[in-house]
Amino acid sequence: DWKYTLDNSKLPQNFGTGDTLNETFSLVASDDTSVDLTVTLSGSETGAVLKGPLHQAIVYYDYDGNGQRTPGEPFVTTDEDGSYVLHADAGLEAVAIEDRVVVPEDGTFQVIVEMTTDTVDYTSGEGFVDSGIALKAAASEGGVVTPMTTIHEHSKEHVDDGLVDSFSADDLRNALGLGDLDINILTVNTHDGSLNAEVAHEVEVVQQHLLTTTLMVQEAIRGACESSTLSSSISKELAHEAALDSVVKTVLAIHEKVESEAHVGIDLSLSADLQELETQIIADLTNGSLATTLVSQNVSVDVEVMDYVIDHASAAIVSVNAELDKLHFEDFGGIKAGAVSYLKQDVAAEIF
Repeated sequence: DWKYTLDNSKLPQNFGTGDTLNETFSLVASDDTSVDLTVTLSGSETGAVLKGPLHQAIVYYDYDGNGQRTPGEPFVTTDEDGSYVLHADAGLEAVAIEDRVVVPEDGTFQVIVEMTTDTVDYTSGEGFVDSGIALKAAASEGGVVTPMTTIHEHSKEHVDDGLVDSFSADDLRNALGLGDLDINILTVNTHDGSLNAEVAHEVEVVQQHLLTTTLMVQEAIRGACESSTLSSSISKELAHEAALDSVVKTVLAIHEKVESEAHVGIDLSLSADLQELETQIIADLTNGSLATTLVSQNVSVDVEVMDYVIDHASAAIVSVNAELDKLHFEDFGGIKAGAVSYLKQDVAAEIF
């Protein structure tokens, strides 16, 4: 019998996600025969998936950058508290080395969360089966995946396309109206006990607002497509991406106002801020990414139909987010939060 004990002092600085290190030993038997034994160390990532802790969600490294879980990409399932431990070999025990997707040369990739038929918010019991929702974060940011990290990751597309010059984590914190909190918006965990209850509650409500709004806009887009007589349907996944893009553009627009001191940060329980969202959606439908997505799917939507559906969805968003605002931190995980979650799902279903 033998065992290998790791000497952490020998690891390179910042050894982590996607990194590997080989150490080879020469073993000599009593008959003088020898064999080389190589131990391979793989960096892992410990994190959590939060909108409330999401249980039974699949977390994977999107090595190939296609936004979908490709066979050969490492994956794990989250625990009851939303936590996970993900490393380069996770879930790939039966996959040959040559069939595994390799880490990008620059080491830059996303952690993506995929909802399953069993995924639930463990605090409220809210299910996400067939929701089309996905969350994401940069693998280099510490492993916490939330609606806020998702907004920040998606915003990078609009930095690249020149819509905005830059959009940092602090910019996002300010745009979400959390500028007075001393937190890292990309690593904050509202359920690990590291925050006082008041701060955790403020952050949790913002996360609930973001996901609620995205879900309802997603269903509004699908409903508008179904209502157009000459239109084909659009998948929940594509509708989710279109909805997320509109929410991100709204956050970016609010950020510009915050920078000019004309706004204190977005509040998705207020009609005025939802009006900005409606403006972004209609602009996108007329000549933007939503229009491009619909054309690619051979879907045609009348602007007046979309305007009508989005207007009614906005009223529903305001109502549900206002109910979320009434919850205290201790309510998350209890009957009251569960009731609001079920209300949200019912309203979303009615929109579609």
